[in-house]
Amino acid sequence: EYDRMTMLELSIKSWSYSEEVSADNIGALDEQTMKWAFAEIVRLSVPKTGDDRKNSSNGSSNSLSIVETPRNLGS
Repeated sequence: EYDRMTMLELSIKSWSYSEEVSADNIGALDEQTMKWAFAEIVRLSVPKTGDDRKNSSNGSSNSLSIVETPRNLGS
């Protein structure tokens, strides 16, 4: 089992919010956004199997862009 806050702090390097990425600002995200980001980080962290690569629409590497999602910071 992974510690969600640790995973978020170690994984989120940039985002489209005006606030800078920091442990405090990550902690200020609403629950829905934290759950979504954590789930995406875990999903993208699992290596693809041969079958997954064959079924992928492109061969691009795993990446996650955190852009404005349901409003969260400072709400």
